[in-house]
Amino acid sequence: MKSYFFAYMKNPYFYLSLILMIVFPFLNILHNLQTALHTSFDIRSFDFYLSPYTMWIGNENGDGYGTFLYILLPILVAIPTVSVYFDYQKSGFHYFSRYKLSNQGYALLFFRASLLIGFFMPFVILMIDFLSLFLIWPDFKLQDYFALDNAGRGIYTFMFPSFFYYHPFLATCINIFLVSLYASLFAALATLFSAYISNRFICLMLPFLIQTMVGFLSAILDLSVAWTPAQFLNMSISTSRPSSLLIFGLPFLLLAIFYLLYRKRALRDG
Repeated sequence: MKSYFFAYMKNPYFYLSLILMIVFPFLNILHNLQTALHTSFDIRSFDFYLSPYTMWIGNENGDGYGTFLYILLPILVAIPTVSVYFDYQKSGFHYFSRYKLSNQGYALLFFRASLLIGFFMPFVILMIDFLSLFLIWPDFKLQDYFALDNAGRGIYTFMFPSFFYYHPFLATCINIFLVSLYASLFAALATLFSAYISNRFICLMLPFLIQTMVGFLSAILDLSVAWTPAQFLNMSISTSRPSSLLIFGLPFLLLAIFYLLYRKRALRDG
């Protein structure tokens, strides 16, 4: 397993994906620094909405960087997965690994490596963005205030609003886990397409195009529910989300289906 992770680390596209993914949280931190420099921290006039829990990139608060990151997330996690798959295929490492590990063992190992890379890339970056904001904004306990600011903004549109109100740190960490889970789902989908389609660019773009098409369909049909991860992963969207059971359960069901289809192809190629 370790050698497969090293293969990702040696691939230049992994670092390209990492740099592109870091850009948006970096801009979010700069936006918060700029806002903090122009904010009065007088307790009598301070806007309690300005906190790490409401200003990190996954909680849309006017900077727009979270939206761009979640829209591009399928491409960002697919870049290293697709490039490593086709590089292995071109170099003959696929066939060598099947000889050493068996077809099924190699299929499981590569699929698992793709999942973990797709999960940990956004997880680490988003956690750094979130924790960095504690160096900028005070850590007010939200339950000590009946309103988050003088304008009367509430948290009723947040993901898990009651839980967020009393345990904002834990709720944010769960949201970051959920974002990373869907990122690993996109990485697995890119791996599946790579097994069936011989064009690298198409495999790279298909997860992004699928999410975009679903988003367009929901807009055309004027659905009041957010159906794409780019929409419902944002903690503070104003539209409704699917049920929590669906949001948490769907990735595991789809991952099982993707793996079965990927293994079927790998066994057939063997």
